[in-house]
Amino acid sequence: MPRQLPADVADFTGRESEVEAMAAALRPRQTSALAVCAVAGAGGVGKTALAVHVAHRLAGDYPDGQLFVDLRGSGSRPLEPDLVLGSFLRALGLEEAPEEPDERAALYRSILADRRMLVVLDNAAGAGQVRPLLPGSATCGVLVTSRARLTGLSGVRQVDLEVLGPVAALRLFTRIVGEQRATAERGAAMDLVAACGFLPLAIRIAAARLAARPGWSVAGMRDRLSDERRRLSELRAGDLAIEATFALGYEQLDEAHARAFRLLAVPDMADVPLRAAVALLDLPEQEAEAVCEALVDVSMLESLSPGRYRFHDLLRVFARSRVDPDADAALDRLLDYSAAAVAGRFRSLFPGDRRADLLPTGEVHDAFDPAETDALLSVVRQAATRKHADRYRLAWIVDMLTDVAPESVAFQHTLDLLVARAGDEPRAEGLARYLRSTLSSADRQARRSDALAAIDLAQDDQYVTAVATVSLGAQVYDDGDYRASVELIRRGLDIFADRGDRGAQALWLGLLARSLAAADEPRQAVEAARSAYRVHAELGGGAPRHPWAPYQLAVTLQAVGSLDEALRMYEAAVTGFGEIGELDWIGTATTRMADIHLTLGDHARALELAEQGLVALREVDDEHWQGKALMILGQALTAAGQRERGHACYTEALEIFDRLCLPEAEDARSLLAEVNA
Repeated sequence: MPRQLPADVADFTGRESEVEAMAAALRPRQTSALAVCAVAGAGGVGKTALAVHVAHRLAGDYPDGQLFVDLRGSGSRPLEPDLVLGSFLRALGLEEAPEEPDERAALYRSILADRRMLVVLDNAAGAGQVRPLLPGSATCGVLVTSRARLTGLSGVRQVDLEVLGPVAALRLFTRIVGEQRATAERGAAMDLVAACGFLPLAIRIAAARLAARPGWSVAGMRDRLSDERRRLSELRAGDLAIEATFALGYEQLDEAHARAFRLLAVPDMADVPLRAAVALLDLPEQEAEAVCEALVDVSMLESLSPGRYRFHDLLRVFARSRVDPDADAALDRLLDYSAAAVAGRFRSLFPGDRRADLLPTGEVHDAFDPAETDALLSVVRQAATRKHADRYRLAWIVDMLTDVAPESVAFQHTLDLLVARAGDEPRAEGLARYLRSTLSSADRQARRSDALAAIDLAQDDQYVTAVATVSLGAQVYDDGDYRASVELIRRGLDIFADRGDRGAQALWLGLLARSLAAADEPRQAVEAARSAYRVHAELGGGAPRHPWAPYQLAVTLQAVGSLDEALRMYEAAVTGFGEIGELDWIGTATTRMADIHLTLGDHARALELAEQGLVALREVDDEHWQGKALMILGQALTAAGQRERGHACYTEALEIFDRLCLPEAEDARSLLAEVNA
């Protein structure tokens, strides 16, 4: 009676749901079909440990024994099925096996026909290797592990094994290094298992190294793993090595799939959409998808939803360690594709604006998705670090993004890097500094400094000179110097007029209108605002394409007291901003509408809109406008008799304005004093 199972893993951890599902699938039942359970997953994820653990748990259900074999499917020379059959037949008591493979398989099935036996086929190369080793009787059970999903076998209970969850990963680490060390440095231990990508083999190796080195701290090991360049070499202990485990799968790939494996790991993206894969691999979409799906099938790549692919963190590190000579060209292709998509979206929203002229005009199959903004900015930062980078062009991509995607902290990080890496490219630094001067996250002094520096660095770049001058005009407006604001914005508009850039003129005329209204020039303000709206409509073929046009007109109408028309324009703007996913501008426009209703004495509507605006502004972390929304909300609450809530709003607004050194702080103090009185 063969009992070939390896010993169960003493510190086996987690996998409770998988164990139960596999045990249920393999327990003998009244049926004529053979019970087969197949576990698929990447190298190092713990397939063998799980299979052996379940097999031991089921040993009592298969009293006639258990057969076990490592089929070496992840290596260069997988075992031939007829050799395995010969080994199994000898284990079953047969001294000599037939020579013909078909005869061996038939005899094997005959011997097992009336036995209750569990067959564990570990590390299978594929269904073709497994099929001859399947018993023919429903009294037996078969447990298979493989890096590939065995879709060629019918009636299989498939288990796709993922990495451990954070809690189970920490528990495994603790069992190996000991409770005392893990508890003493719990934070470092959590960071360490995260650096291991929660992969069981990686955790086991790191923990084993620590267990063998009682003088090492957990934090020290964590820090050694924090450097991506040395992470794979650190994850080695005795005959266990993550790199060797991954190499087994990599070496089985043909050149086309090995190339795809390397190139898909090039960009700094959490996951790679199919269209990005098309650009990286320089393949038609259907071929690119087939290659990606093939890598998913052998667990070298993951796909959580159709058309989106990602690497396990350590597999990405491994893929990048296999340097591809086409890596730089692949990143350039991805940037070209992304820039064309961004430019296409920009042109659709801002027709006639010449900013898109520098970016590609080629065919774009998919519209740019603003949800991909942070991923694209990550790739821009990655490209900016290369010696041969065209940082001016990279800054242009960011410029387009600022108008077609919601602002995020990734913009700040990207522009900081572009400024730092500009080197001897003053135009690139100037454009990046101008863009940084427009970010709401920057403090007032830094924004002013960047706008002035951008003007100095622009040299003969008329666009940068114009927009930096206008940006400076906007900041002067915030300081309350409305006449100076008008002068600066007009200076920038004159440059756009000389360039024949009507789109940019229309965009900034709205800003001029706001400054004119504040400078007590209501007639000129409305004229400028309506002119901007009219040009937007002309360029858009009869109606403005971007909600910025009605928004700017509404701001001016509100400033000069045309409140009913201003509300209609704001409503149109909010609808438009909603269609393009601009949550920050939805919050701003809604807050301005609340202010109008407050002026009109409709406190209930003002309260409702101020709360809506505040929710949106908090989601995008725009503190300045949060403060404005809180002020309006406080006034509406106070007018409605809810003085305590109003007081709380004013207090929070004052804290924001003081921290940001904004002049609105005095208004907040005055309102607080009124409530207290």
